[in-house]
Parts: sequence; C-alpha cells; structure tokens
Amino acid sequence: MEHATRVLFPATRRKHLAACDTAPPVSLIHSGDWKLTEFLEDGRLELYNLRNEIGETKNLATEISEKAKALHARLVAWRAEVKAPMPAKNVPASMPAADAPKTGKGKSKPGGE
Repeated sequence: MEHATRVLFPATRRKHLAACDTAPPVSLIHSGDWKLTEFLEDGRLELYNLRNEIGETKNLATEISEKAKALHARLVAWRAEVKAPMPAKNVPASMPAADAPKTGKGKSKPGGE
C-alpha cells in the first residue's frame, strides 16, 4: 500500500538540500516509496525507490519508465493546479544586452524600434 502523496516544489535553488550553491532548480514528487526529481534546466528525470535504496544512487527513470511518466504527469498537473512559479532562465552577465533574449513588456519590435 502506498503512503499519502507529498509533493514538493522548491521555487529556488536547492541550497537546503545540497551543500553547494550550484545545485540546479528542481521539482520533486514523493509518492509512497517513490521519489521523482525533474531537473528544470534540462528536463532530466531521476526516479528512486526509497524503500529499496535510500541512498539514491541508482536512477530507475529509464528502467521503470512507466512509473517515471506517471509521477511526472502528476507533478506537472500539480504545478498547473497551484500555478507554481517556474524559474526563469538566467542571462549570463557577460552576454551583451543586444544578444539577451527578449521577453515580456520590454520585447523589441521588429526592425529594432
């Protein structure tokens, strides 16, 4: 029998989960013995069975892809339901303003107007 589902969505970097400042932003779902992590920068998924392997060293996402897909679908649905803010892609400080992606109200008009 699975335990109650607990869904976590860290809106910032995982400083509290990792020892370094460079941990990537992630979205997590725990469901029973299962933990799925979605790395938001590249979409990579990691699936672990915490009952069998608490150390999270064997990623089962490809081996048990149906479980990974099901948990990922629940995670995506939860984020939509709560309108979870997603991290924005950072523009490197070294990138010239002309090369920076244009989004939102400051978006350039065609022809550079």
